[in-house]
Amino acid sequence: VVILANAKTNLFLAITGRYIGTYHELLSLNVPNDIYDHITISESDHWSFECNDNALLKNNTIHRVVEQLRPLLAKKYCIKLEKNIPQLSGFGGGSSDATAVLKFFNAKENLKLTHEKLVEIAKNIGADCPFFIQNRPAIVSGIGDIISPLDEQVVQHLKKYQMIIFKPPFGMETKLAYQKLRTTHTRLYIPYSKATKLMNNLIQEILNFSPKLSLFNTFSDIIFSEHGELCILKKKLEHMNVNLVLSGSGSGCSCLFKDPSQTTHIVDIIKNHFKQEIFIRKTAIA
Repeated sequence: VVILANAKTNLFLAITGRYIGTYHELLSLNVPNDIYDHITISESDHWSFECNDNALLKNNTIHRVVEQLRPLLAKKYCIKLEKNIPQLSGFGGGSSDATAVLKFFNAKENLKLTHEKLVEIAKNIGADCPFFIQNRPAIVSGIGDIISPLDEQVVQHLKKYQMIIFKPPFGMETKLAYQKLRTTHTRLYIPYSKATKLMNNLIQEILNFSPKLSLFNTFSDIIFSEHGELCILKKKLEHMNVNLVLSGSGSGCSCLFKDPSQTTHIVDIIKNHFKQEIFIRKTAIA
């Protein structure tokens, strides 16, 4: 069986500075997109895991799911992961892989895990994992575990925009990004009430199909100050009514714009801006 694990992008991400356990509280607008990792799962006489990226053979979110579920599983499996979603990008590839495997085993072995139980397991694997249980455009809050599906009218308006995602030649580890926020960039925390106002503004702009969108990410100041080339690119694209925002705590970016005839030109601008090969895709809300 081949299962698909899609990427996500954050069009809005505000970190409020409040902790619950080791996690931060946040307010986010997440959308799934149509870039996929491929996971092949077959029954076997022993457990095995293969991946087209050697760096992920030992340290992988799928291992964590298997460890949690193994006592409940009647059979053994061979799992093969083909990575297409770039790592350290904020596109949620690892979280998506883990959640796709979790949902697969729940159905395949008839574990009868409730939605609440799936969210609980997902939350223990990573803050992005609960979003992938429902895997639809949503407002995410709490520590990533409170998922409120985005109003259908907003989703339909959002789908009118064109979307390009890319990852620059550099990445950002989630742990490191949060560490920087917690230690040297605490001024970037946003009170929850202010974050709610900002997100409501963005939703209104989407409903008005505005060319300028107040896309937002708390980590922008950290990553943009360390990588000035992103700042230059953002300003260049703004002149073309292209809205650029970081996704998650990684270095990956999403670009939203209205005019489909601009797509090829925008892709060329982004490619030429970084003088080396980068991951870049035209994508859509999945």
